[in-house]
Amino acid sequence: MFLADIKKKIPNTEIVPVALTKIKKAGLRNVILEIDLGDATYNFEQFPVENLCHLILKWIRWCKEHLGRESKMFVSLRDLPDAMPTDADRVFYVISFIAKLPQDLRPIGMMFEEPRGHSLPEECGTWTRYIRRVMDEHRWTGRLLVHVHEKFGFMDATAIEVFV
Repeated sequence: MFLADIKKKIPNTEIVPVALTKIKKAGLRNVILEIDLGDATYNFEQFPVENLCHLILKWIRWCKEHLGRESKMFVSLRDLPDAMPTDADRVFYVISFIAKLPQDLRPIGMMFEEPRGHSLPEECGTWTRYIRRVMDEHRWTGRLLVHVHEKFGFMDATAIEVFV
């Protein structure tokens, strides 16, 4: 969702993402903020995770100001299966940051996707339990959704495993 300089792998922190401007123009109020936490999208050595968290907060505030105080948001961790094996600390840092936001800014929930069918059901289940634990530790009763594609027949097993 965040605009990035592809060569430098740094998000543009000034230009409002196109998706948000289109949502506003269409008169919609509810948003899914998609976030990438793996190294494939951003260079976290040049753009530290703390800066990403401040950018997330900036766009949440933008939504509240431009889409209405009652607008609802989900945060989608688009590349969780890529980020977890090597960057789990980054993932949980972002989840904790969002979970600690004031009630009026906190999204109504979080979601992640297993798009390729490469993760085992047990992996998705473990990620779900740890994400929920972080949310609960900060008294964030938001929804937690998991979107699993059918690839390789793991969809049903994964859906059963992540049910908490």
